[in-house]
Amino acid sequence: MKILMIMKGHEYLALEILSTSLKLAGHHVELIFDPSLFDDAFISSAFLMKKFNADRAIIRKAVNYAPDYVLFTLYSNDVTWAQKRAKELKQATGAKVIVGGPHATAVPELVAEYPYFDYVMMGDGEETLPQLIESINNNRSPKTVRGTYYREDGKIIGTENHHLTQNLDIFPPDKEQFYCAAPWATKEYNLLVSRGCGYKCTYCYNNTKYALWDRQGQYLRYRSIDSVISELSAMQERNKYTLVNIWDDNLIMNRNYAHDFFDEYKKKIHIPFKIFVHPLHIDNGIAQLLSEAGCWGVEIGVQAVDECGRRLCGRKESDGDIKRAVEILKNSGLKVILDFMVGLPFQTYRDIYSMCEFVAKIKPDQSRIFLTRYFPKTELTQIAYNEGLISDYDLNEINNGTSRDSYIYNKKLNKQIDRVRSLLIVAHYFPLEFIKFMKKIRIEIWLPRFNSFFQMVMTARGFFQPYNDIARSFLKKYRYYLLGDGRKWLK
Repeated sequence: MKILMIMKGHEYLALEILSTSLKLAGHHVELIFDPSLFDDAFISSAFLMKKFNADRAIIRKAVNYAPDYVLFTLYSNDVTWAQKRAKELKQATGAKVIVGGPHATAVPELVAEYPYFDYVMMGDGEETLPQLIESINNNRSPKTVRGTYYREDGKIIGTENHHLTQNLDIFPPDKEQFYCAAPWATKEYNLLVSRGCGYKCTYCYNNTKYALWDRQGQYLRYRSIDSVISELSAMQERNKYTLVNIWDDNLIMNRNYAHDFFDEYKKKIHIPFKIFVHPLHIDNGIAQLLSEAGCWGVEIGVQAVDECGRRLCGRKESDGDIKRAVEILKNSGLKVILDFMVGLPFQTYRDIYSMCEFVAKIKPDQSRIFLTRYFPKTELTQIAYNEGLISDYDLNEINNGTSRDSYIYNKKLNKQIDRVRSLLIVAHYFPLEFIKFMKKIRIEIWLPRFNSFFQMVMTARGFFQPYNDIARSFLKKYRYYLLGDGRKWLK
């Protein structure tokens, strides 16, 4: 059978893994990449999005391929886009549409109600997807395929939850088609070594998935080191990439695995990489291990520095733990990026000032600020709902993926927080006393609101900083589609 996969805006490692499982089952797989220009976290403009959309090109390529199935991975902020694309592609090709991903896993019964989604998969799909397609092709009901939802006789039918894939080596990612569709991305390699997380932060999709699978096999799973090194070596021969982004939630949580993996990486790969870590797992030995293996940067999720915010996020570390981790990493010559969440329940502009002071004190190399998003079935969403911070209407939009907003419970406070956020992103450039003075004179009254233009300026500045992964990838994509060969694709 012919299966068409759709990626939106960036590389989807999950779809690449599913591509491998489908090819092993004897299917033909094609990829269409929707660049989604001016509809992303950096620039959002309805006018420019309409002018530079790839609608006609996507339909044209899909019709030429004539797929039997179209596959989407659903994140909450992509549900509306996926519904639109599914409608267009079903009408143009007559293909059946299968969806999976974090949003579909959290609320499969709701996603299955969407008229242009024919089948919904939960969780790991490497084994489920080929079974589902085989069942459909043989005109059998999918009721024997675990982890699926579908419509039958006007009713939503859901099957028993499946077991998690434990042997991850069987399904290495199939990256060839992504690199053909997105040649601007060939010099940065996105890697996933493990799957799952050892923590259950209240705001994260892992919070929902852990509740579904905590008793069905090991949730945090690792690929064999040989498998990962083989993948990196093969793709290095093909693309000569110069940077690796390791997207695991917390690879160094298993210290023995981390030591063995990075020893091999140092010997056989030794290309600069960035990694996400938890501050409680950082010590001098880990920092030295990362540095010697070629690590250039470490990203740490701080989220909040006040006690209320940390408790809401389910974070156990203290300011002292984070400060110690940052000092150890910087002493080993590593760049440190700190992530913060703005718009948490009960958060005030004074809490954002506390973040600014914290940043000015410990001096990370970069701060990344994320607006709080409430995802379906997470503990944080339930807390906000129970406290009356989000309404029944809001909760319905969250569960249906029809809202792209961050819910800050007070509109006036929203403006204050937004203005102080502009200071937070540059606070590491200033001494602590300056930040305290800014707080004293209520500088947020005169600061501009944090908007797309400010974000774009900061991103452009980041392009000239060595190894600023997000900024460089973002600008390469836009340069390719607006100034390079990608212009042909948009016509």
